Amino acid sequence: MIRTRYRLCLTLQAPLLTHAAGTLTLGLDAATQRYRGQPVINGSLIRGNLRHLLGRFAQDLAQVPDPTDPRLRPVRGQDLAAWFGPDQTADAEPQIADLAFGLFWRLDPASVPSGSAQPARHRIAINAAEVVAEGQIQIAESAFAVGAEPTFTGELRARFSDEEARRHCERWLGKALARLSAIGAQKGVGFGRVLRAELLRLEPVALIEPPLDSAALGTRVGLVLHLNQPFNIAQTARFQPENNRYLNHDQIPGAAVKAVLARAHGGDREALQRDLEIDRLVVTMALPAPRSAPARRLPLPLSLAVFATAGGPVVHDLALEDAPCLLRYGDEQLPPLFLPDWKEAHRVAACRAWDPAGTDRESPPAHLLVVRTAIRPGENVAEESQLFALECTDVQDHCWCLDLDLDQVAPAARRAVTERLITLLSGGLQDLGKTRAGARVEVRSHPFGPTAPPQPIAIDGRDAWLILVRTPARLLPARIEDLLIPSTNGGERLKAAYSEYWTGACADLELRHYYAQQELVGGDYYWRHFRGREDYRPEWLTLAGSVFVLTSRPGADPERVRAAVTRWQRSGLPQVGDRAQDTWETNPYLRENGFGEVAINDPRHQALAPAAEALHRLPEDLP
Repeated sequence: MIRTRYRLCLTLQAPLLTHAAGTLTLGLDAATQRYRGQPVINGSLIRGNLRHLLGRFAQDLAQVPDPTDPRLRPVRGQDLAAWFGPDQTADAEPQIADLAFGLFWRLDPASVPSGSAQPARHRIAINAAEVVAEGQIQIAESAFAVGAEPTFTGELRARFSDEEARRHCERWLGKALARLSAIGAQKGVGFGRVLRAELLRLEPVALIEPPLDSAALGTRVGLVLHLNQPFNIAQTARFQPENNRYLNHDQIPGAAVKAVLARAHGGDREALQRDLEIDRLVVTMALPAPRSAPARRLPLPLSLAVFATAGGPVVHDLALEDAPCLLRYGDEQLPPLFLPDWKEAHRVAACRAWDPAGTDRESPPAHLLVVRTAIRPGENVAEESQLFALECTDVQDHCWCLDLDLDQVAPAARRAVTERLITLLSGGLQDLGKTRAGARVEVRSHPFGPTAPPQPIAIDGRDAWLILVRTPARLLPARIEDLLIPSTNGGERLKAAYSEYWTGACADLELRHYYAQQELVGGDYYWRHFRGREDYRPEWLTLAGSVFVLTSRPGADPERVRAAVTRWQRSGLPQVGDRAQDTWETNPYLRENGFGEVAINDPRHQALAPAAEALHRLPEDLP
């Protein structure tokens, strides 16, 4: 497999208009798309125009026989399917194209004289009688003066089976770029004329820093991902407001990282197991952090409560409390406010109390909406009703931190697996998510997660373990009789279901009480891809921030308990009983893929606990 990077420079002649989506400035009907304050061109726009041109070439050359000289080979429909991806129906499995276009082509500021922009341009509509339509005047932003020649630069990546395939693609891309006459909106009246297009092959570079000797690494290492563009990891098994909008989380699941590593390896399933033992490799969720302070910070626990006092919000952690209570404050008794009921001031106070050094909570990654549409074949215009939008996480000033754990890999194979992983990571990670973002990888010999075994705390004279769920976990079985999880009441049935899980995970522990939230997941894609052999049934995920308080049963074996909780802290929570035999092909929520991570007995739970005399406990039978 040959992997190649290219830089494509497009010099255009203004006026130019690439439509922006969203709220427009008062008085404008059309605005220029921008990223970080500068005009940009969508990579998907360039990709669509090139595919359209090559599609016309393929149609015109369909009857031309293949010559004996491969250098004269015409472009075919199968070439387009390989380079740009096949045309897919709504229920088709996604396929990755050989060509990956950058998300944005960015403006070279030196190509545009300072102060050359015009405030706006005015257009009118013509009716069927070929006269000006009444009231149809359009005011469009003009980012560049007429005659200006802005240059936009971006990158595309490619993979080819051999050198001949690379030359064939480069030849026809060059022909399409030579015929690319205009780009953007209003091309029919002279907007966005392409003056020059230059495609330059770039030399490969190693993207891992610093180089490390695999022998110096332990069985768990930390990785820092420095992404090169906004990304979208679609929530395929979660609620989507509309079919044409893809929501996104700021976290990158370990499954996405493992998929990229598997693709970079290029082997089949047998080779991946032999070379990487990929099913036993644990890759945690990649969490965002400021570039200046890489870390994997814990979520806010759902046991955290805010009390609205006259002097401002007061924050306490009620993880040790197993019954409703009020806070005595002067002559008042104040009820706790938990996360679902917080206002912004409560959230800020809770963040500062739980994580005073967590500056990333004050500046989480920004989001942007990238809107795309299909191009009508033969006409090179936007297709009707073929619009979709990606909600993307921006990567400016942030990195993503995760751990890679080889503890479950066979000891005799760890050294070889580590060396192969270092080799794969040396080229960085490519094709992350729907925008096919790339990442430079920084490998650290010390992991982000704790390495020391957790120590028990005492509750009512028994060893106790406070389990804080760091990433979503599937702890409830799919078939629970009459479990509807209502917003009020029904708590005993839910507690019984959770108790059954924890007893199955470690028979020496029992659930004392918990603070948890659940989310229902499912959908057509989830059912077809993972559960297609069963009747459709959505499932419950326990969300990050949930807290479970476990205590040792009378006569429990302390060493067995300590071994279990240490294993959970390192590798995540085990699967619930009805999914114990699942693999990545039938369950996306495996602990090996970053789900079910936990922190155990974090000292802040006790540090933020209120004094016993400050609480007024309510009767357990309170309605």
